[in-house]
Amino acid sequence: MPTHRQQSFIAQLETASHPINFLGELVGSPVKVALVRSGGGAFSGAIQYRDDSHFLGHQAPANQAMVPLTLYFRHTPEGYKLYVRSPGPQHGKRLGANETGLLGAFPVESCPPSTFSLLNPNGRPISHEHLNNLRLPIHLKLNNGSLTHRRTIHDSKQIYLGTKGGAPLEITLNILELNAPYLSEPNEI
Repeated sequence: MPTHRQQSFIAQLETASHPINFLGELVGSPVKVALVRSGGGAFSGAIQYRDDSHFLGHQAPANQAMVPLTLYFRHTPEGYKLYVRSPGPQHGKRLGANETGLLGAFPVESCPPSTFSLLNPNGRPISHEHLNNLRLPIHLKLNNGSLTHRRTIHDSKQIYLGTKGGAPLEITLNILELNAPYLSEPNEI
């Protein structure tokens, strides 16, 4: 039986249409969304904003030469834990879904419990043997959730990636390194 390291890998995420990356990277600046009912009245103070830059998006980028999102897929008995390996402000963080199902990067110590399964386009689990194909079409499924899809939310003009509702988004894994070690255990077997 293969070890966790033998089933772990580093890959870039691609799609046939737009890149997958963090909204802040796609837009080229912080993505600030005005909070509903937060100011603007005589007694309520200034409008407040939330920063959505750390959420994954799927839309045309401001920079056409954008490098695809690179993730470390760490195999565990429960599924894959995904860690950001792209340079930038999200590097080293872990992917998870917030309470509304939006996928984003969170500090490891405060990441919502999130493991993912890799499914082929027919909905069957991808096994260790399939990872020998360096380009692999997949559907990414949040365990105890649904498949990853494009999603809009009412107070933002961006296109997010989420796990609630919508049609599944087919993603191509461009595998860069197989048998990849966990950063905190570089000598594991």
